[in-house]
Amino acid sequence: MREADYTISDTLYDRLTEEFKKEGKNSHIEKKAIAIAEEYFLTVQPSAQILPGSKGGDLTIRNEGQDTLYEIKGTEANHIAFSQLKVSSQACHDSLEAGMELLRICRVGQKTVKLFFMKFGEDFLLKIEPRWGFVYPQPRPRGRPKK
Repeated sequence: MREADYTISDTLYDRLTEEFKKEGKNSHIEKKAIAIAEEYFLTVQPSAQILPGSKGGDLTIRNEGQDTLYEIKGTEANHIAFSQLKVSSQACHDSLEAGMELLRICRVGQKTVKLFFMKFGEDFLLKIEPRWGFVYPQPRPRGRPKK
């Protein structure tokens, strides 16, 4: 597992703070994490191209003609928090098992974040977990709930 501390540029930090004011919201954390990853890769590989992900990944980094696919997972926690990590699709699962790197970004929302670059079989394994969605029972009541 590779680790790196990364200090976000003032410009990006200010933009993310303004754009995603509500802390703790999962969709905001993930969007911040992807923006941080993009800036990080362009900082360490200035000639790289940032492309949309494919095959279940979030980002493709094209550098010197080679494409590397990454799954990006962010958290506000100071540590990896394995129990919070979930794979959202079969395509992502298959790509991780085939060697796609997982980039876990910790301390999202702070100026300096911690990056963990992880590989399946070396740094983590995947286990099947059944998941259930919640739906409102039918028929759905109309109007405001009574007190």
